[in-house]
Amino acid sequence: MVIYIVVPFAFIINIIIGVVLFFAKRAYSALFFINCIAASVITYWIFTLEMSNQYKGHFDHWSFNLRDTTFSITKWNKYNEFSISYSEGPGSSTSFIDGKCEQKKDTLLLISDSINMYIHKNKLYNFRKSKDPIVLKIYN
Repeated sequence: MVIYIVVPFAFIINIIIGVVLFFAKRAYSALFFINCIAASVITYWIFTLEMSNQYKGHFDHWSFNLRDTTFSITKWNKYNEFSISYSEGPGSSTSFIDGKCEQKKDTLLLISDSINMYIHKNKLYNFRKSKDPIVLKIYN
């Protein structure tokens, strides 16, 4: 990641300038030593904030439980595709449905080769041909 290059680079450049100024003009050298800490913290904060904002916008994620199994629905916003996976225990996950999604007003249609489902008001309809909607947990 870029942050692991930029932050040390900003720190080292400020230290080098601080050392040069220490021998040339001592009055300014203390400012550069303070600046090397401040610049590193600010750069790290800005990069991590922006990276988390970009990460959140790429996909939407929901989950629900049926019996002993946890199901996860992931929608990739850039490609209008989705994937449903299940997990029967910690550390195991298997993807079993992939398809396209389509937004119709406040309803998200999930279309695959084997089944058509939809999400409306945080409820999943037509999962495994179930007549009852399944309440979804939203992850941001």
